[in-house]
Order: sequence, then C-alpha cells, then structure tokens
Amino acid sequence: MQRFAITEAERDAIGDAFEVFIGPALRGGEGQFFTPRNVVKTAIEILDPKVGEYVIDPACGSGGFLIVALEYIWKKVEDETKVLASVDCPIETFSPSVTTKTHVVFLEKKQKDKDDGPYRIFMAVARKIGHDRKGREILKINEHGEEVIDDDLPLIVREYKDLVLSNKKRKSYTHFGYLVESRWLENNLVARRYLPEFIDALEEISKSKITVKTLGEIKQKISTGANVGAKNYSDSKNGKPYILVKNITDEGISIADLKYIDQESYKIAKSAIVRKEDIVINRCGNAGIAAIVPEDLDGAVACGFVFKVTLKKEYDPYYVVTFLNSRLGRMQMNRVALGTVIDHITKSELEKIKIILPPPEIKKRIGNIMRESVKSRVMSRSFLKDALARVEKIKK
Repeated sequence: MQRFAITEAERDAIGDAFEVFIGPALRGGEGQFFTPRNVVKTAIEILDPKVGEYVIDPACGSGGFLIVALEYIWKKVEDETKVLASVDCPIETFSPSVTTKTHVVFLEKKQKDKDDGPYRIFMAVARKIGHDRKGREILKINEHGEEVIDDDLPLIVREYKDLVLSNKKRKSYTHFGYLVESRWLENNLVARRYLPEFIDALEEISKSKITVKTLGEIKQKISTGANVGAKNYSDSKNGKPYILVKNITDEGISIADLKYIDQESYKIAKSAIVRKEDIVINRCGNAGIAAIVPEDLDGAVACGFVFKVTLKKEYDPYYVVTFLNSRLGRMQMNRVALGTVIDHITKSELEKIKIILPPPEIKKRIGNIMRESVKSRVMSRSFLKDALARVEKIKK
C-alpha cells in the first residue's frame, strides 16, 4: 500500500547490507555475491514477465530479482487498471490472529481509449469491525432498539451503492464513504490519507495566492534523534536533558518529567544534539506536533522518535513552527501519519509538507509572537527554579 524509499534506490540496499554484515565466512567463501540493482532491472525488463508466468530465483539471497519483478508487475497493474475503491479497516480486522491495519483496494481493468481521463474513486474508513482485539463480538443498539453487531462495513457498502451505483449527490461526506478525484491519487492507496478534510486543506493551500514552499525546500537539514535506554538515565545535576515525544506539546517543549542521560550516552548520541532555535517534530505518538528548542534546552538530545530540523538562514523557525501547528499544518501532518501498527511520519513525507509564506512583515509579526511565547516559558522556568532555590536556603 505504501512505497518505501528502499525499493526505489538505484542500488539493492538489502543486498548491500547482506554483503557488509553477513561477511565471507557465512557466505561460504564460494564467491556468492549479490547482483547489482541495475543488472536486475535490465534482466526483468528483457524478460517482461506476464500474468500467469512464474518468476523463479533459486539463489535469491536478499530477493533482489523477486523484488524488482514484483515492482515491474505492480507498474503494469497501475498502467492497465484504475482504482475503483479503497477501504481502510481497523487494526482489529484479523484479530485475534494478528493485529495490523488492513486496506482493501478494488481495481477495475481499463477500457482502451475510454479510461484515460480523470475519474472519481470511492473511499471509506471503517473504524469498527464487529469484534475486539481478542476476537470477541461487539454489539450495539441500533435506531430501532435492536441489538446488532457494531460493524461499519455494512454502512460502507450502503454508501458505495448510493454514491457510485445510484450516483446520489451529497453536500457533505462521512468516513463511511466519500469520493476522491483521481488527480489527488499518489503512490499510496490508504483511504484515510484522502479524507475530505485533508483534501480540502490541500485545496486551500493550492489556491493560495502567496508563496508556498515545502519543508524540504526550506530546510538545511532534517535528521532523527537517538534512542537511549532507561538504564542510561541520570539526574538533572549530572546528566544532559533528553527530549522525549511526550515533552513536545502544542504549547512548546514541556520539562515536566524531563529525563536526563549520562555523559557517556550523551557522547554517543552526538548527532542527536539539538541547538537553540532548532525545530523538533514528533515522528509518532503525537505525530507532527512541532516545537522550538528554547535557550535553556540548548545542547539537549532528541530521542529517536523525534525529527530535528534546522532551516536555511533566510527562514524564521518561529514562524514555521507556528504554521506547522496551525490548522493547515496539522491537517497535513495527520494526513501523512500512517503505519501498519503505529501511526508515524517518514522523513520523505515530512519534507513534502507545504508551508504558506506570507509577505515578510506578516511572517515577522507572527514569528515574533511565537518568539515571545518561547521566551516567556523560559523565564517562567527560571523564576520557578530561583524560587525553589531560595526556599532551600532558608535557615531551618
């Protein structure tokens, strides 16, 4: 359902990893090496595998030939079909056997010379599936006072019949069914990504008459933090601040229950150190929440579930953070926060987030308000720290 960058690399990243980590000893010293990705692509394109044929790779190693063959067939499917419908199912769908999010995609074979134009796709998000994670049936009372299974799928089928088969018009849509223009379709068929409120936000941004740039265009660097185990935690006197997902809130970085790590871990996590006015963004948990690193947390370490972002000098991080936490920013973040078990944001998706950049005087005014907000929080913490220190000095 989702395309990961590892499959789009010119080299076989998995094969390269095997070469490095497995080593000659485990390969038996028999000259067993992994075929370069460009050679694999050439072989698959010449063979041109078709429906009904088998692709066999007896010495598959990291599966390079099989992966490229699958990509090749998928591209053929994309070229020869159109998406009829996509339905998201909840994480409990296959419970109790397995707990994972599920997406059902319906494809329709294209008719020659008839299906090249834009079209509408039916999408829906089922939030209830009739049972819990242990497979136990969940019941509810319907509008007629009857006890029925609490399952969204029958309602989705009804919406499909109304919107697609009967072509009924709607002034508004619900998660039980909505229509998406094919022009919005990306290399990702997860229906939740195309909820009406998300598409409306993208439409609003696309119609903006002022400058719009992606985060990828204005960043100097985006990287992730480092994970440090609890056994390496220290106290505030001897350790260094460690910013966790829970510390990043809508109101800035909270130091309530802020953790500290020992000096040895701090040296190892050097690449995860954040500086004053860097931006930190949650990758998961409260995915997409952004905050400015304040003066009193300069030199802290961000955990591995957090992005740290440094902008190019000409862009004000205070304005950018304000936009990211605004309605349009949050809509975009929520749209790309997806996952099979835990919703998370990938670096490539984060770089695509669009930011409206108004005239300099407006950006400055908004940025300065956020700047004062951050300073006020720092001052508040300083006053509190001073007050507590004075209490400790009282002669008892």
